[in-house]
Amino acid sequence: MQKHTQMSQEKDAKTSKKPDATDDDKPFLSRWSQRKGLSRSGNLAEDTEISAEAAPDEAQTVEESETEKALSDEALCEKYELVHPDKCETPEQLDSFFTRPLPDRLKQLAMRRMWRINPIFRFADEMVEYGEDFTDAATVIPDMATAYKVGKG
Repeated sequence: MQKHTQMSQEKDAKTSKKPDATDDDKPFLSRWSQRKGLSRSGNLAEDTEISAEAAPDEAQTVEESETEKALSDEALCEKYELVHPDKCETPEQLDSFFTRPLPDRLKQLAMRRMWRINPIFRFADEMVEYGEDFTDAATVIPDMATAYKVGKG
């Protein structure tokens, strides 16, 4: 009996709310309901603080300006102080194209080069579900008749 009361006291201690409970201590539905009410009243931006860790990463592409659109690929690489992707021989040399915010055109050039350099990206494996022709057109005999009749089997 003593063990039972001790277990129930532990359970009560776990489920009891502290007066200074934070939002993380509240059940999910309570937090959701509170946030929904705040968003409807327009106070959500005031009550929520987004930390740097919780904030989504900034876009890794930069909008290409009109002057950059007029530049050649080589000149654009020079502007961002990068080696042209066609001159890269290893995938590690292309890492800077994917870790920095750059115009999409440079990222596309680097991706094309990655497909040529790295054999993992170069070849489609046999697990491609739609890579083969699954029709039986090659095995069909011309003017083949069937005994199947609609509704009769």
